[in-house]
Amino acid sequence: MKMFAEVKGMQQLYKHKLLLIIFLTFLSNSDTIIAQLSLRCIAQYKLPFVAPYLDYLKGMLVKDNQREVLTKFKLSREQGQIEIEHRNDLCPLIIRLIFGRLSAHGSVSKSSKDSPAVRRAAIISFLSGLDAADGELDYFVYMMVRPFLPKSVDMGLTSISYENRSSHFRNMIHQVLLLTTVEEISGVPSQRLEGFLNLLQEVIKKLGFGVVKFIPVFVRLILCILEHLESFRKMATTESEISQEEDEEIGEETQQESGSNRVGKIRSLCFLRLADILSQFADATDIPWPANELWRILKPAMESLPNSIISANDPPSLLVLLETMSSHPNLITLLAKDEISVVTVLNCISSASKLKVSDSILKFIDNLLTEGGLYEHTEDIREEGNEVRIGIKLLKNHVDLLVSQFTMRLKSNHEDDSKKNHLASKELSILCHVTLLVSNEEFDFKKSTDTLATLCNLLIPFLDFGRKFNERTQLDVLGILRSILPDIGRDSAVPHLQTFSRLLGPNKSNSGTKLLEIRQGIIGCIGAIAQNSSKNNSALQSVVNALENLNASNPKHVDEWDFDRLLPVLNGLGSSGNSQYSWYSLSNQLDASASGLHTLMPIIYCCFHFLHDPDGILSRGAAKAISELVSFAATERVTNSSWQRLVETSVMACIRMGIKTHNSSVRKSFVFLLSKVAINFMDVKSPCFCSDLCVLIREDEPELDFFLNINHVQIHRRSRALGRLRKLLAGFSSHDDCVISTHSLTNYLLPLALHPIYECEKKEEEPYAMEAIATIGVIAKLLPWGKYQNVLWTALMQIPRHGSQERFMFAMISNIIDSFHFNIDAPYLKRHEVDNIEKLDEIDKERYYIWKQLDKKIIPTVERYLMKETVDRHGVKNQSLRSPVALALTKLFMKLPHHIFELKFPPLLIAICQALKNRDSDERDIARKTICHVAVTVDIKYLSDILRELALSLTEGYKLHVRIATLHSILISLSKSYQPPGNKVDCTPSFDCCVPSMMDMIQQDLFGTASDMKEVESTKKRLVKEAGGAKSLDSLEIISRMILFNPSTVDHMQNLSSVHALVEPFLARLNDPEVSSTVIGRVREALSRIIIGISQNSSVSPDEMLPFVYSTLSPYISQRSDFSDYYDVTDDSEEEDAKDLEVSRTISSRKSIKSSKEDKKSAVKVFNWAPSQLKIAKDNKDAYHTKMREKLDQRKVQDGANAPKLTGSSRYGSLKSKGNDLNSPATSCAISFGLGLLHSYLKKKNSECSVSMTDPLVKVLYIFVKNSKDNNAVLLSLKCLQVLLRLDLPSVPKYRGHLAECILKIISKMSCNTQNEMVQSSFKILTLLLSNDNTIEFHGAHTVDVPNPASHTASTDGTILNRSQMQVLISILQSALTDAEHHNSTFGVIRAVTSRRYMSPEYYDLMDKILQMTVQSQKPTMRQQASKIFMQYLVEYPMGKKRLENHLKQVVLNIKYEYEDGRISALELLNAIINKLPLPLLEEYTQLIFLPLVLQLVNDDSKTCRERAGECITLLLSRLSTQVLQSLHEYAERWSDSRSDKKLQRTSVQLFGLFVEARSDFMKKNGRIEKLLSVISRGLYDEIGDVDQTDVLIAEHNWEMVYYCLQTIEKIGSNTQSVLWKDIDLWVMIIRCLAHSHPWVQLIASRSIYSHFSSCKVEHFENIQNNAASMLIRIPGSLFEIARNLCFELNSEDHRQSDEIIEMAIKNLSWVIKIMDKHPNLCYKSKDMLDVSGEVDDEDENNDDNPNDHAKNPVTWLMTRLSNIAKKPGSVRREAIFKCFAAFATFCDAEIIGNHLELMMEPLQRVINETEAREESMAFTNKFTNNANQSEISVELPSEVLNLLEEKCGTELFIKTLAKIKSKAREKREERKHRIAVEAVQDPEAAAKRKLAKHQKEKNRKKRRIEERKISRGVLTKKPRHIVN
Repeated sequence: MKMFAEVKGMQQLYKHKLLLIIFLTFLSNSDTIIAQLSLRCIAQYKLPFVAPYLDYLKGMLVKDNQREVLTKFKLSREQGQIEIEHRNDLCPLIIRLIFGRLSAHGSVSKSSKDSPAVRRAAIISFLSGLDAADGELDYFVYMMVRPFLPKSVDMGLTSISYENRSSHFRNMIHQVLLLTTVEEISGVPSQRLEGFLNLLQEVIKKLGFGVVKFIPVFVRLILCILEHLESFRKMATTESEISQEEDEEIGEETQQESGSNRVGKIRSLCFLRLADILSQFADATDIPWPANELWRILKPAMESLPNSIISANDPPSLLVLLETMSSHPNLITLLAKDEISVVTVLNCISSASKLKVSDSILKFIDNLLTEGGLYEHTEDIREEGNEVRIGIKLLKNHVDLLVSQFTMRLKSNHEDDSKKNHLASKELSILCHVTLLVSNEEFDFKKSTDTLATLCNLLIPFLDFGRKFNERTQLDVLGILRSILPDIGRDSAVPHLQTFSRLLGPNKSNSGTKLLEIRQGIIGCIGAIAQNSSKNNSALQSVVNALENLNASNPKHVDEWDFDRLLPVLNGLGSSGNSQYSWYSLSNQLDASASGLHTLMPIIYCCFHFLHDPDGILSRGAAKAISELVSFAATERVTNSSWQRLVETSVMACIRMGIKTHNSSVRKSFVFLLSKVAINFMDVKSPCFCSDLCVLIREDEPELDFFLNINHVQIHRRSRALGRLRKLLAGFSSHDDCVISTHSLTNYLLPLALHPIYECEKKEEEPYAMEAIATIGVIAKLLPWGKYQNVLWTALMQIPRHGSQERFMFAMISNIIDSFHFNIDAPYLKRHEVDNIEKLDEIDKERYYIWKQLDKKIIPTVERYLMKETVDRHGVKNQSLRSPVALALTKLFMKLPHHIFELKFPPLLIAICQALKNRDSDERDIARKTICHVAVTVDIKYLSDILRELALSLTEGYKLHVRIATLHSILISLSKSYQPPGNKVDCTPSFDCCVPSMMDMIQQDLFGTASDMKEVESTKKRLVKEAGGAKSLDSLEIISRMILFNPSTVDHMQNLSSVHALVEPFLARLNDPEVSSTVIGRVREALSRIIIGISQNSSVSPDEMLPFVYSTLSPYISQRSDFSDYYDVTDDSEEEDAKDLEVSRTISSRKSIKSSKEDKKSAVKVFNWAPSQLKIAKDNKDAYHTKMREKLDQRKVQDGANAPKLTGSSRYGSLKSKGNDLNSPATSCAISFGLGLLHSYLKKKNSECSVSMTDPLVKVLYIFVKNSKDNNAVLLSLKCLQVLLRLDLPSVPKYRGHLAECILKIISKMSCNTQNEMVQSSFKILTLLLSNDNTIEFHGAHTVDVPNPASHTASTDGTILNRSQMQVLISILQSALTDAEHHNSTFGVIRAVTSRRYMSPEYYDLMDKILQMTVQSQKPTMRQQASKIFMQYLVEYPMGKKRLENHLKQVVLNIKYEYEDGRISALELLNAIINKLPLPLLEEYTQLIFLPLVLQLVNDDSKTCRERAGECITLLLSRLSTQVLQSLHEYAERWSDSRSDKKLQRTSVQLFGLFVEARSDFMKKNGRIEKLLSVISRGLYDEIGDVDQTDVLIAEHNWEMVYYCLQTIEKIGSNTQSVLWKDIDLWVMIIRCLAHSHPWVQLIASRSIYSHFSSCKVEHFENIQNNAASMLIRIPGSLFEIARNLCFELNSEDHRQSDEIIEMAIKNLSWVIKIMDKHPNLCYKSKDMLDVSGEVDDEDENNDDNPNDHAKNPVTWLMTRLSNIAKKPGSVRREAIFKCFAAFATFCDAEIIGNHLELMMEPLQRVINETEAREESMAFTNKFTNNANQSEISVELPSEVLNLLEEKCGTELFIKTLAKIKSKAREKREERKHRIAVEAVQDPEAAAKRKLAKHQKEKNRKKRRIEERKISRGVLTKKPRHIVN
């Protein structure tokens, strides 16, 4: 070939034409190289039809470029790429070339781009451009069938001419059709057969009708191949080979196989190609299908088809072929040739079939029923020629087989839910169609009752709630069932009654079927069952009639209830009488048996469905009906136990499901029914009736009733209900002792407690959810293992479904695990597996089972939730610790045996510590809180393990800060629960053993690397939140508070007590001669925190504390001048510096002690050098050597040769610090520690100190006060002396005088700064020294008699200071009063001096200063103490009349001080003076006091000052005699007669009120009260008498006179009520004041009216003469005036409303409405008005001011008025009206409420609807914001009022009224919509304005929302963009 390819002139060669034919033949070779060489050889011929297209032809042979060339090179005539004259010659060449590529091998990698299937699809698509009409495809078909040409046929390749080429190829193809036999096929290799079938698939798909004329050839070849394969199968050796061939998958990428193994694949390909041909050419009418031959060949395969589908995942190819035959009417005729195919497919129906197989079978049957989809199921079964369709004919004789196969399939439970749901629609469609056929009268088929019954049994399950069908399908099924149920017989129809009944009821916790049309279809089926009876079943028919009314639809509105038909039936069911539809009347028509009572089940389930109605009308009526059923059944069960069975099986099952509903309003009804069942069946011991829940019912105490409060509208009531349940259940130790059964706990109480966890989303609902979690924990503690495991596992599985409630979910799981109460401790649990479980007894078996469930299931599941994967804002994934899970695991491990806990706890601890390394601070906070809870939960002995894990995990960088913060948090948590044990303990407590470990961490933080990191400012470091604060110091304080304070006891393991382990490391640092000031400061702060902690330590005792303090302080006194070195340094030894620093156990021994080797071994290091302080050394030893070298370098001089040499053991002593005196910083720090410790102890427990231990401390403290120069030490000494001086100590008299001198010196030195704390302490010491009495009596064990301290004083007046010293002291006190902020001690000294009655000019000047301070001081306490001192001075000190008068004048002048606080203080002082002064002096200075007080009472702007002035006047009037009082009364009378001066009149009225309050006995004499009432009446008339009616409110500026008049009237009424009843004009004024614009006037007028009402009993008005003196009788129409004015009060704007006014108005209206109902004539001014009637207008409120407009019924007028007020916007106004309605419902008769129920319910229902609509519309808006409109009234109050109204008037009337209200609202809404629509047509301009107004309103709403959100975020104002000058 290569040789010929190089020849230039091919036409010159011998027989070049034959060579050309050979080259053309080689083009179709599968080898690409041969094909390329052949093309090169042909190219050498330079043929005119080849040369222009040579590049394309070459590209077709390049593997990588083949698809691109096929895409670019177009064969169609329209493209014009090939010349017309070239097509006849070029197309066969291209076909041959391309055909060879079909059989070429693919790439080695088997890429999908070069697979045979992809290559075939591309080539056939390329060839589709050929013109089939011109025979251009003939050559390609010839190439396909050429292998099947018989060998006897001469192909005639050499004799083909160009003219007859097409006819020759068609002749060859025809020869294949005629001559091909099975024998010829047997000679073709199986690979060729498979290739032909695969190629045929693409040819049929891509070429389509282009090869339609060759279809008979293809069919003939396929049939011959099948016949050949069948003969080959008969020769198979075993049946297993045959089945293996049948089940082989069809694959084109499989490896080459032998012929026997390839038979099954080729056979399947034949079936598929037949299916492809039939599907593609079904519409072709000129194709002769060989039906007989086809069925003959397929018969053996169809016989084995039912067995071959059992394990097949995909439908067998033969089944696909049969399905294809059924898909077209023309092909169904082929099936009609042999009905065995139909029987075969029907036999394939099986429950074991896979999804795809079953789908194919159902499609086959459905195609037969619909003629391949040509007809619908509902169409006539006949064709246009009035003949039955062919497909239906085929199924006609096999209906029984179809029904039996479907019965067998549907009754099997092998299928999964996904398969059922996928096939259900097709199965249902087939069954419906078959049922219609069987029941069709035109169908020539004998009806079979059994067949119809079977079909009915098959159809009904498709109506279950779990089947998801559309409404149309359900209606079709119900229609079919309704048509066949009358024909299946009574015995077959009646059992379906229960199924249809359940369809009318709820679906688990949901409402069930809602569509009325479907419900009516179900009722129709029940009616068909009622018709299917030989005798008239009247009972069931009555039930059907009731059901039809209960489910009747509104004729005017689509899918709405017809309440006119529904409510009578529902109310009848809820009635207890013998009405038409009552349970009693229905039961009388039934049999007494259980089957007869089941006839009522449709109604029962229908009522339960109504409970889910959100409207409220049906739910209330249904609840009443079921409640009545329960009561009736409880009564009838005595004679008929079937009633009890009915409630147990039907009612309780629905209640159990209804309790689990998530709708709180629906759940409320089920809870009510549960309580009803429990009460009525309390004597039944069956757990199904929940009689054990009666313990939760409290009919006598509704507040304590669990069922009434668990669904209360108020959340706190629900929380309390759960709390009471929790406390009740917590009293039982196990489920055996519990009075409530496990059934009730799990099915009723547990679901009720679970609802808050899933539903509570608001912050205010969190306490409710937490109470529910606690209740669940208590319930879980009472459950057996099976129930407990189920509850816990269910909670774990619910976590992914409730992500938003994760916090509550894990808290619940933690509580459940904490309630683990099962004992699984057994010896065999130490082994992983038990050798033989059967050898264990029952208890051990149960324990082993519980442990296995925990170990294999529960614990791994809980551990899986321990860590949560989170993504931060940068997209980085982190692991977050779930704290509740960790705590739950900890609690669970603690319940397990000890060895299991020690095995499980360390990994959990490691996981928590690893979470502390998280770089997210929030995650670290969670981990820290978790480890704190764990430390508190586990035993204190595991604290060392926690500390060790912290020390190992957190070792560097920011983790050091995290470590100390974690330690601090752990200590805080432990301090809340841990208390140090008593002093008498045998061993060291576990916490004290951990002190050294904690001190290591603390010292590293205070003096180590962490401290350096905090102090470095120049280094850029990441901010660590834990680094802030003084957590180490706080930890020291907590440790000091928690250790056992017992320094006298030594721990042999540590060689020191916990106190020394805590203190000595710091004192050791102070003993370092080179200690820096920074370290001293840190140590001082640390020791101060230790002092605070020890002062709060409960284990501190005086026997331990006082010796410890004395031993700490005494060395600094005994060795003041010469302290020995703390270190023992030997001669010429530099290695001694490398010894560990050691301190002795007691601090008192400060001398260095040389210890033995044993002592050195047992010595303990006080601290280690921190590497960060020593140039980053490698370890502690290296750091220490570095420090020593630095010390030596510092001691060396620069020129070492000339430096003097020091020798001897003290050569280093001269270089040490000489600060060993009393006042050195380090020593002062240690002394301050001891004194602070002493002071903190004495301050708290001074009474427990004994004399022998306390007395020596007086000398120590005196020395420090005298000699110390450290202010802190002196201050602490003074504070300690403040305590000791109160004790009766022997040393106090000895040092008393010296202390006073020292104190006075200190005060004198610091007199310029009297605010200093030391000066204040000195003042306190002087106060004690100046006092003669000891405030604390000694109670110690050793009492010592102490002589009188006064005997030791040196002064003559009994004081310890002489006169000159006292003068100095007084001058210091005067200066201290001017600038002292801490004034208590200063006033203490002044009180002590005053108690001694010390007199001097300086002292009197001091008292003037004190009086000045009573008003001028800015501190209330200073003013109070100054007032007390001045009062003591004024009463006790001798003074002349002039001085006393001056003092009183000054006090009176002070009440006019500029500032309010000063005036209040002056008035309080004056009140005390009035109370303490003797009566003669008081009467003498009355004029001096009274008139200023009156002026202040009238003119002061401060309300408090006016009240204080009134109190002073009242006290003054109460103390004065009658003569003096009369003179003051005359003043008031003269002022009241001043008609021109309104202020004087107002003042007189105020004074008269004070006179009545202070001296009512005086006012009752001589007609003073009557005169006063005339004055008040005149005053009120002057103010409001000229205002007629209250249409125009009284002006607000003149309210004061009216208010004080009413106030005086109220005071008179509290003493003499009878006097007020006589003054009618006065009551007229009071009634008018109810409508005053000022709220104070309204309130006091309402109180006066209510006071009058309280004295009049409503019952007495039955006889009006008993109340003839009442102003209601004497003033005609006054009752109406009161009611109208009270309505004016309630109708005020929200900002004018107040709770007091609303409360009084409601109280008055509650009394008024009763009198209005009993005596309506009291509302009218004349009897003529009683006959006036009018219409009630609900819309117009301007006509509500006259009761005549409401048909002679004032109550109707009042209710209408209140109802109209509630319709106005304003949450406060509406809430007031609703509270008024609630009061009416509580106190009024049911008749009043029932007659006006609609007026009351209409505004309530409107507010509920508005609130629900608003919440629904704003749910998404407020989901992520907290800007809900709090001004709107909530739905709780209206709902609660509606409940009160329902209880008052009854459910029947309530639901009728509610339905009427909703109907009216709907009609108004529709009318409004209609009016708007009409307006849009008739008045477009008005409609446009309406739309613009609506849009503007929406814009304003959005703008308001934006502003509210800004305010919630703290954005209050806008930033100005520019400033305009």
